[in-house]
Amino acid sequence: RRPIRRAAIPRDARRHRVRPAGGGRRRGALYPPACGYARGGGRRRASSVQSVSVVFRGATDAEFLSALHADAFGPAAWSAASIAASLTAGAIAFLAAPTESEPPQALAMARAAGDESELLTLGVGAQARRRGLGRALLDAAMADAAESGAVAMILEVADDNAAARALYEAAGFHRIGGRPFYYRRPYGATADAIIMRRALF
Repeated sequence: RRPIRRAAIPRDARRHRVRPAGGGRRRGALYPPACGYARGGGRRRASSVQSVSVVFRGATDAEFLSALHADAFGPAAWSAASIAASLTAGAIAFLAAPTESEPPQALAMARAAGDESELLTLGVGAQARRRGLGRALLDAAMADAAESGAVAMILEVADDNAAARALYEAAGFHRIGGRPFYYRRPYGATADAIIMRRALF
């Protein structure tokens, strides 16, 4: 695998602070209240919730994002060219780091799809799992979509990816359809894609 270097995060990237579960919701919104927005240039103190301190919005370094994706998905990872094409087409990348002193070790990408937002991918590096990064990214993507006016978020997940399905179900997503034999697996095997949706308002 390629070594993961530090991301080129734009200076105007928004930083999200993770808040304890059960905090106040934004009025009228159904997405989890786990990500507040850091406005302006000031630093926000890290939260100890699930060891996640910060989520960055707006990374544009396709090579770095591809390296993170490879650490999360191995041979099935997206190429830098594919990620660059998605960013050019309007996708937004989110990065999560366990602490402010560590480099990002997880990523998600989402894009507007009419009045909905589509979660294109979400992955956590092999050495950073079970630390809350996946949920922090999902919450940040949902909060960003809601602020942009999306009424719901949709996504696709492999039916054999139990951890990802549990994450999305815990966040309130429900199945609305599927695509048979969508994902390729070793030795000619396949896995179905499950299409899931969650209302944001």
